[in-house]
Amino acid sequence: MSGLWVLSERMLRHALRVPIFLALALIQPLLWLTLFGSLFSGLGRLPIFGSGGYLAYLTPGIAVMSAVFGAGYSGLQLLRDLERGFVDTLFTTPTGVVAIALAPAVQTAVTTSIQVMAIVLIGVALAAYPTNLGLALPAMAALGFVVGFSFAALSNALAIASRQPSAVLGTINFLLLPLLFTSSLLMSPEGMPKWMRSAAIVNPVDWAGSIGRSFYHMADPNLTRHIVLLVLFALAMGVLSVMSVRAYRASL
Repeated sequence: MSGLWVLSERMLRHALRVPIFLALALIQPLLWLTLFGSLFSGLGRLPIFGSGGYLAYLTPGIAVMSAVFGAGYSGLQLLRDLERGFVDTLFTTPTGVVAIALAPAVQTAVTTSIQVMAIVLIGVALAAYPTNLGLALPAMAALGFVVGFSFAALSNALAIASRQPSAVLGTINFLLLPLLFTSSLLMSPEGMPKWMRSAAIVNPVDWAGSIGRSFYHMADPNLTRHIVLLVLFALAMGVLSVMSVRAYRASL
């Protein structure tokens, strides 16, 4: 675990040296909140979006969507580390395979949780108030960490397995867009077609969105189930990432 922390910290320091990426990661959600919130502002009168209105419904969805897409492409950075020989060099150090495999996902998860907290505060500035900001802020940060870790670990596993940027981009795009549009991030389950509601039951993006909305006037009747499923999904993706790194090391 000490190796995991040291390596994650190194990667996090490297990421923070380029703050433009964090700035861009906040500008895009701000645009989504502004554009989607304005376009569908009339939906706020519908009871299916809860007492907080559509913007309060949308804010946790945008936070989760940003976490998913931001983490989903993190495998591209791992590919650059592979090309530079950084990963191969780590195999010659005392750092364990688990640390090598999970450190990039942990680094992405930390930056994602920061991004999610910023989106919550941007939502508050736009009058999207959670029921309890003092509780919602750390809870949403934890949610962003789990979501970021899950999809970063998946992306990293794809990067290690394929070693091709086009394969990572193609696979992630193929997975993320259907996961987004079969979730309730943008539309209440009551407003979704029946087959989409059925698909959302097994969609980790929907689980995360439902958890996030539980802090914004939209109680999740399956909150415990969704938390357990999301944590299990994160663990499964972490195991997949470790297995991919072990297979790569064995191929050297």
